[in-house]
Amino acid sequence: MSPPQTQDPNTAFSTNPSSLFTPFTLRLANNAILTGITHIPSSGLFHTSPTKPLLIAIHGATCSAHNYDINPQYNASTYSALTGITFVAFHRPNYLGSSGWIRKADTFDKPAQGVSDFEEEARWYHEYIFPLLWEEFGLKNGCSALVTTSHSMAVATTIIAAGYYSQTAVEARKYPWAGMVGFGLGEEPTAAMLRGSERLGSVKWKEGELPLGQEEDVHIGPFGKEDKLALMLGPEGCCGEELRELCWRQNTPFLLNEVVDLNGVWRERKEVFKGRVEIPVLYGVGTMEWLWKHEGRHVEMFTRGFVKAPRVEGAVISGAPHAIEWSPMAGGWWLRVFGWAAEVTASREVEGWGLEEFE
Repeated sequence: MSPPQTQDPNTAFSTNPSSLFTPFTLRLANNAILTGITHIPSSGLFHTSPTKPLLIAIHGATCSAHNYDINPQYNASTYSALTGITFVAFHRPNYLGSSGWIRKADTFDKPAQGVSDFEEEARWYHEYIFPLLWEEFGLKNGCSALVTTSHSMAVATTIIAAGYYSQTAVEARKYPWAGMVGFGLGEEPTAAMLRGSERLGSVKWKEGELPLGQEEDVHIGPFGKEDKLALMLGPEGCCGEELRELCWRQNTPFLLNEVVDLNGVWRERKEVFKGRVEIPVLYGVGTMEWLWKHEGRHVEMFTRGFVKAPRVEGAVISGAPHAIEWSPMAGGWWLRVFGWAAEVTASREVEGWGLEEFE
């Protein structure tokens, strides 16, 4: 059963009783509240490196920052401690304890005329969220740049934000962005996704079973339990059985506007958004992906749009579901993400060292 409506939204979806993360609440420059969790290591491989990244994780739809800390075995703090890289995951605008402009209780202005919610959320990333996270967790912990890792729906908003960053004059940038990782968003929907989409809103729920914060006017009816588990974890046996109930406990309300924008502005302008990105990109999709088709050609279709990115890598990850970080591939994937973040951060530092003599 999902958390009851009376629980604190900042903690209701936490499922790891021995978490090593620290919750945070920050106020953005636009007076909005941002909540999330962070792990700041005291040692590790890159702890004293002069080119250490700050790794920022951004969750997808029906999820939260707690996805990166589901239980003692599957959590990003393990790899933060190993590498010495500070890790931050925030609840996206309009989710849980973070402010936004969609829910009834939020008082922030709606996006300007002609601006989609995806674009507005990306603007918040670029203008408010990343600058503050950089100041609070990057600069204070000796980091030299930030790297993002985004899941599912957040891949789209992060790509749009990377375009805003790339189009900002270097001297006007409020933070250094060394690269972005994305997984869980693809080009062509699977038959399973189409069937599941048809069932959205058709499940009959008792009031006490609705996800915390569910609002009829702004959220789609919740996924059925089996659809939610198949979406995140793939078929039974793909991931540990202990994760299935924890995954369900972390189920958050599904914003209607995310579905509208995914099928609208993103589908119509995704190549434009990708074409603006001028930072390195790492992309992955699993072969047990419930939402998106996942052959090599689909990876090529997704990555070829980053025509200005200095480095683009894409891979099909055999056996991985939509939530790669909860699968048997989680350890290898996290090591790659943290290592890649360290690599592109170091690469960013040596740019402009006067290497013309080697050309």
